[in-house]
Amino acid sequence: MRLRGFKAGGFGVRRLPTSAWRGGSVLVRSYERSESVCRAMLLRGYGAAGSHGIEFNAHRRDALLLSLFLTLAAAFVVADIACGHGSASLLQ
Repeated sequence: MRLRGFKAGGFGVRRLPTSAWRGGSVLVRSYERSESVCRAMLLRGYGAAGSHGIEFNAHRRDALLLSLFLTLAAAFVVADIACGHGSASLLQ
């Protein structure tokens, strides 16, 4: 719209038709896009009976990996604060 000479800013009667056109265009485009996504999902079998796929079951290994990554993340945060970087000012 800037390429066509539209200057944003303020509310005015002269800008009302352009703003209405812009809002309508966004609504129509988003509706068309959602229809396209819905058709693509149906094409791939989403919503079909019995197509729930594989159900996830957490095992001991998953819990260990989660705790490892959380411990590693906490260690990075503590090291960052100890070195005086980042969010040290939040603790003061």
